[in-house]
Amino acid sequence: MRPNLLLFDVDSTLVNSHGAGRLALARALQAVYGARGAIEVIPLAGSTDWRAVREALTPTGLSEADIVAGWPEFCRVAPTCLELTIAEVGIGPCPGARELLAALQPAVARNQALLGLVTGNLESTAPVKLRGAGINPAQFRVGGYGSDSGDRNQLPRLAVERAAALTGHTFVGREVVVIGDTPADIACGQAVGAATIAVATGPFSVGVLRAAGADWVFDDLQETELLLSVLFGDSQKPDPVIPLE
Repeated sequence: MRPNLLLFDVDSTLVNSHGAGRLALARALQAVYGARGAIEVIPLAGSTDWRAVREALTPTGLSEADIVAGWPEFCRVAPTCLELTIAEVGIGPCPGARELLAALQPAVARNQALLGLVTGNLESTAPVKLRGAGINPAQFRVGGYGSDSGDRNQLPRLAVERAAALTGHTFVGREVVVIGDTPADIACGQAVGAATIAVATGPFSVGVLRAAGADWVFDDLQETELLLSVLFGDSQKPDPVIPLE
C-alpha cells in the first residue's frame, strides 16, 4: 500500500489559539516596523503570515521595499512574541485533534501515512502553536508555510516536493489529503489535485465548506473512526460526509 500524505492546517483545525496568533503578529509588527497597521481588522483565516504582514502595513505608508527589508527580522522575533502571548492568553487543541493524531500513529509506523502541515504560519511559529496546544510538532515531517510564500495555493506543492525529497516517493493526486477549516484550505488542496477534508471549527460553516468543494466535511475532528475510514478507504470521491448535529 502506498502511503498517504496528510497535510494539516494549524489554526482552527488543530489549534484554537484564542486570538493569541493575531496579538502576537501585532506585537512583532510593532517591534520590527514600529506600527501594527491594520492587523487587528484584516482577515487572517485562510491567509498567510507574509500576506497578512503586507496587508496590515500597506495603509501605514511603508513602501514594499521597506516591508520586504524587515521581513527576515519579523520572522526572527515572531516566535518569541508568540511564546509570550501564549503564556498570557493560553491556547488549546481543537476538538478531536489530539485523538485523531494519536490514532494515526500506527499508520505512520507502518509507513501508510506521512504527516505534514500546510499552514499560513511561519515555519518557526507553527511548532510554537502546536506545542502550546499539547501537540508534538515533531510528528509533522514536512510542510508548506506562510514563510515560504504569500500564495497559499503554492504551499501544498512545496510540502509534496519536500515529502518526495524525504521519502523518495512522489505523492500524486489523491495520495495527498489536505485537512483544513477554510475555503482557502480546500482551494490549495485542489490546486495540486489533492483530496480535501474540511472541518467547521473555524469561522466557516459546514454549508460554506461544502459549497467550496470539499470532498468531505465534518463538524470537527472528533469522528475519529469515520475520519480514519475516509483517509484510508476508497480513493474514489464519494458524496461529502456531514455528520448529523
